[in-house]
Amino acid sequence: MRITEGKLKGKKFKAPSFIRPTQDKVRKAIFDVLKNFISLEKKLVLDLYAGSGGLGFEALSRGAKKCDFVEKRKSCCKILKENIKALNIEGSARIFPIEVKKFISTTLKKYDLILADPPYEELDLDLLKKIASLLKRDGIFVLEYSKRKNLKELNTLKILESKKYGDTMVAFLTPKDGKYFKNN
Repeated sequence: MRITEGKLKGKKFKAPSFIRPTQDKVRKAIFDVLKNFISLEKKLVLDLYAGSGGLGFEALSRGAKKCDFVEKRKSCCKILKENIKALNIEGSARIFPIEVKKFISTTLKKYDLILADPPYEELDLDLLKKIASLLKRDGIFVLEYSKRKNLKELNTLKILESKKYGDTMVAFLTPKDGKYFKNN
């Protein structure tokens, strides 16, 4: 796996063999779409179900100030830690080795960008609503999910755009009550 753009472009990182990491071309496409909605410069990012950390690394490479990685699997956290060290981004990255539900119920932070690539069988609309509560008013929530799942418009979020990449759907969401400013 490689970082596709930014100051870390071309740098490699490891991914555990037992996860379904977001492929390089899909990560690049996600961040190309994000350019239409948000500048990542100095933003606070949350990477949920982080796995190898590819989505968060891509955000940091493109100018995000900090990224919090949430991953419950110890083996993934070990690889995440190795990747963070190899990419020399220890000062910008923090790993939370807990379940997403627990993290959401305990954190008080608000994020500019939330990236979530949950295991496809674990897509929980109620949990998505709780995740959305961690988003700043002008923030963006990017969700990867299976094309076989029906992501209904969530009552607290509106879909800005959605894209299909093979079996993967990617939704770009923002708070319905928030101020959405293009390229803010």
